[in-house]
Amino acid sequence: GSTANFDISQGKFFNVAEIFGGNGKLRATVEYGEASENSEARITCDIVDSDLKLFNLPAIPLPLRVKGGWLDFLYLDENMRITKGNRGGTFVHVRGSVLEEYWGIKK
Repeated sequence: GSTANFDISQGKFFNVAEIFGGNGKLRATVEYGEASENSEARITCDIVDSDLKLFNLPAIPLPLRVKGGWLDFLYLDENMRITKGNRGGTFVHVRGSVLEEYWGIKK
């Protein structure tokens, strides 16, 4: 599974993707801001930090840094966020409580 948590006070969000059956995590920190275009539904996104964590070993920093990305918000409410990125990916995020309530998935 994966998560993306926004910290509005810092202008960052944190992506975490579980790998190897949950024994590893690929993590990326993304700084975001208002797009220069007159679009209320777009934010700019720059990957500013990333690492790989396997089992109980120390995290390994990765040289993944990407500037100039963006996300368009296609849908947003208190439980769900659907975005489309500059590389064409569509992302659906729901709160853990919604996963548990409607689909029985514990997070």
